[in-house]
Amino acid sequence: RTPTEYLNPTPEPGGGQRGSAGGMAAAEGGGGGGGQKPGGIGAYLPKIDAEALRKTPCLRSSLMTGIAVGFLAGAHKYRVYGQVMLACDWAVWSFAGTSSLTWLFCFKRYDDQRRAIIETLEKAGVKQHPGSKPTEA
Repeated sequence: RTPTEYLNPTPEPGGGQRGSAGGMAAAEGGGGGGGQKPGGIGAYLPKIDAEALRKTPCLRSSLMTGIAVGFLAGAHKYRVYGQVMLACDWAVWSFAGTSSLTWLFCFKRYDDQRRAIIETLEKAGVKQHPGSKPTEA
């Protein structure tokens, strides 16, 4: 049995095709080939909003830093020890750790600046700062 059959024990209409991508057509809302079948593993995964990811503060710079550090750590381990699995382990864990830590530090700095701006506006007598929802009186 394939992993999809374990995750989706109900029989597929037409018996299913072994080894096919099984995507829905674009007209069916699947976005073309490679999509997930209804009830497959895609039913358990959350939908990712790409626009929300683009607006996440510090995400791009943290990922770019993580990619660079992960690549350099993996390349260095491969150069020194010549073991591919060791180099891959170091690359992945360096990427994950560096991305996470740089995002945390960057977001903390971003949040501190945002709070300082709000505090300054409130001290200046501005009741509503830009980006806030209107208060109802």
